[in-house]
Amino acid sequence: MLTITGGRFKGRHVRTLSSHKTRYTPALARRAFFDMIDITGRTFLDLFAGSGIMSLEALSRQASLAVPVEVSRSACSVIKSNRDSLGIASDEIRIVCTDFRRALKSFATSSQSFDVIFADPPFEKGFFSDLVKNFGKFVDYLRDSLIVIETSGEYLAEFTTCLESSDFVLTRNKSYSGVNLVFLEVRRDET
Repeated sequence: MLTITGGRFKGRHVRTLSSHKTRYTPALARRAFFDMIDITGRTFLDLFAGSGIMSLEALSRQASLAVPVEVSRSACSVIKSNRDSLGIASDEIRIVCTDFRRALKSFATSSQSFDVIFADPPFEKGFFSDLVKNFGKFVDYLRDSLIVIETSGEYLAEFTTCLESSDFVLTRNKSYSGVNLVFLEVRRDET
């Protein structure tokens, strides 16, 4: 079980997956992330959502909409269970059970934009390069979004290498409880 760290659901417990393959954003990192940004009234995209804890934290702090994206059917069931146990209305959270690549393409095609995009891909599976490449396909769509990627110190160099020839620049890197929160923005044309 995880515990929501702030907002209207502060102290409430959230179910997690029984699989040891899923890694969760530590409570200290979650609290710090939402202390750094004002999510009130903003839309939140949660890629590689797992139990949906980041989306639930966003809604607890008054986000207008959270969209957790998760490819695992069992994880999507856990997110739905957490939504129901917290009494969150379906118009506040839209659970998308698909691969992140399909989700990004679908959002861009339908012009669904997000104020904040959080991605917590598996560290060890080489997802960073694929994530940055797929973000690059929709760079105009992402231009006004705050993008934050979670990684570990061990994989930070690999992630920053992926940014070198991309459309994105690292603007801030904060470390909490063994994870790094890496803030990105779209690279501006230098004229």
